[in-house]
Amino acid sequence: MKLIAHAGPAVRVGERPAPAVVAGVAAIVVFAAVSVRTGAALPVFAALAAAAAGFVALRQPWGVAVPLAPALLYPSVAATFKIALVTTALTAGWVLLQRRPLGIAKLPALAFGGLAVFSAAANFEAGYSWRASAALGLLALAGLAIGTALGSWRSGAIGLAGIGAFATVIAAVQLAGFDSVWSDLTSTGQDYVAYIAAKGDPRSTSTFGHPLIAGAGLAVIGLLLIASARRVFGIVGIACLVGAIATVSRSSMLAIAAGLLLYLVQERRRLGRLAPVLTAAIVAIVAAITFVPALNEAFVNRIDSAEPQTVRLYALQQVRDTWSADPASIVVGHGVGSTYRMMAARGGVLGLTTLDNQYVTAVFDLGVAPLGIAIALVVWSIATAPPASRRAGLPALVAGLVALAFADGFYWPSLALLLGVAVGVATRRPEPAAAGEPAIVPAGAG
Repeated sequence: MKLIAHAGPAVRVGERPAPAVVAGVAAIVVFAAVSVRTGAALPVFAALAAAAAGFVALRQPWGVAVPLAPALLYPSVAATFKIALVTTALTAGWVLLQRRPLGIAKLPALAFGGLAVFSAAANFEAGYSWRASAALGLLALAGLAIGTALGSWRSGAIGLAGIGAFATVIAAVQLAGFDSVWSDLTSTGQDYVAYIAAKGDPRSTSTFGHPLIAGAGLAVIGLLLIASARRVFGIVGIACLVGAIATVSRSSMLAIAAGLLLYLVQERRRLGRLAPVLTAAIVAIVAAITFVPALNEAFVNRIDSAEPQTVRLYALQQVRDTWSADPASIVVGHGVGSTYRMMAARGGVLGLTTLDNQYVTAVFDLGVAPLGIAIALVVWSIATAPPASRRAGLPALVAGLVALAFADGFYWPSLALLLGVAVGVATRRPEPAAAGEPAIVPAGAG
């Protein structure tokens, strides 16, 4: 039996999982029966072909890219519920094909699931749809499962690196003047592309549909790859960080700085070996800002602009005012979407109906008490996780959390999924070695 040395539990290669085979045969029978009964052969067999292709793809070393793709490559907030359902189904399939116990951290799962249930109940009671709350919960749980199952950086990081490399290429193409290349292809995100074009500031949205979300997403992917301690993935990770800078987002720069700083602190004993990687990352980022004219001009314009800060200062003022006037109203929130409805009723700020600060939005939507309990559960799980897991996931998680201070990013499918992945990596528990198998020492352990 072949084993792969990696930063987590052993992976059996080449085994065909019986449950998946049974499910595949059952799907063929069902599709054939539906086809015969309805006469709709073409759509049925198209679905069958897609299912077969998905099954084959999930079994590949890069298979984790399949459950990541819907949220990271289709930037539609309006389709969040559908994306969540597809992502959850694909994640379940990928995890089953790993043929090993998942060992998911219970406290983060309880935190994500609990917030989703509470928010859905609050929305339902107020007469609003529960779907957004359920979708975000499913995406975070799917990300948690993916991060936990990424036991093999050799296999898991191939898919993550592929997604990151593709998103970085799209960012570069957009910065070269093809602003709408991805929005035209996916029919999503055209509004923001048009907004950027009208302002005359070249900013990349990559495959994420919004520059702030793209910057945060690429920063999280890049830092996860750099922390994988494999040179080829580290190079792709650096490219992702440069792609994040192409969004011309100040939040992405702060996120990258925070993530890299934490990575340095964690790996201070190995600074000699890490120096080339970190130097390359810094040089690549500075060179991109300095020598790419469109990027340089956009950064100057963004630094001089105070418009986004007006909205964020308003958000903080709203918390202070609400706490002074009616503190009970934010102890327990009113569900995902309640802040948007409040802003819309007031006419918004500078035409915006978001607060551009996930933490302020979460206080109004979820409430201080539920949010505090969920954060405490996640923090405790990370604090008690193996050091190797924390080193692998914390830099990316911190980068994502910094970015959330500048956008309602968790309400986008891509960031809800990626932050769940980072939590899953940071809280992953090692599995006991199977009988007769050597234990695999996580990279960087000891």
